[in-house]
Amino acid sequence: MTTTASTQHTPTADIRPAGRPLWQRLLMLHLGGQLTVAAWFVGTALVVMAVGLAVVSRYVEPSISVVRIAQSIALWFPFGVAIVLVVTYLRTVVAAGGTRRAFTLAGVTSAVVIGVVLGPVFTGMLMLEDRIYDSLGWTPSGDGVGQRVLSIGIWPHLWGMTVSVVMFTLAGLLVGATYLRWHGWATLLLPVTVALPITVAALTTQGPRAITSVPADGRMVVDALQGTPLGVALLLITITATAAAAWWVLRRIPIRPSRS
Repeated sequence: MTTTASTQHTPTADIRPAGRPLWQRLLMLHLGGQLTVAAWFVGTALVVMAVGLAVVSRYVEPSISVVRIAQSIALWFPFGVAIVLVVTYLRTVVAAGGTRRAFTLAGVTSAVVIGVVLGPVFTGMLMLEDRIYDSLGWTPSGDGVGQRVLSIGIWPHLWGMTVSVVMFTLAGLLVGATYLRWHGWATLLLPVTVALPITVAALTTQGPRAITSVPADGRMVVDALQGTPLGVALLLITITATAAAAWWVLRRIPIRPSRS
């Protein structure tokens, strides 16, 4: 009887490390997935940019920033990777002796890290593209009407891109948690789990998905939020709320005990 009871309470595999915080090991899992996809996308974007400009410039003068388009698309990759990591690994990690707290902390930390990495990378790519366009007499613009992409300045764009990546990644963490918890019903929550944090990022930053074209009666709101202390405060509150919501949902996901 003693042997049977002991066997039933012995986990099949324990991932808890001796002497090293579990969340740091899980952070490597999150960063491994995020940085691999990011490196693939950036490399592909550079090739597409070079080839595309070489081909298009033979027929017309390019008037739209290729990097501006690429970075707007790039925001969705950490979002998608975060969803996959939650859906694929959370239950396995918990069943193997890990904790939801460590998994969430690793996910939130990876969101900040990937933002700090991709923000400077894409800002640097824009600066490089800007110089190339200048040397060839072209004017890169995000909307095709002649306004330079970096007319807002390098630092506002760097801040906007960095926090946008963080927000998109955290939104992915939250979306993955809600779908794992409530399955298809989580679709009803997308206006809150995706649209709300992304809209806040667009309203409060001057990054790649910033809201610039608004009716006259909405211009006051944008001017009051973009690049202002009020906007920064609202952004930080939303980031904190999104991370806390992901943690709250992850804690309530049932984990079936493994049978050995």
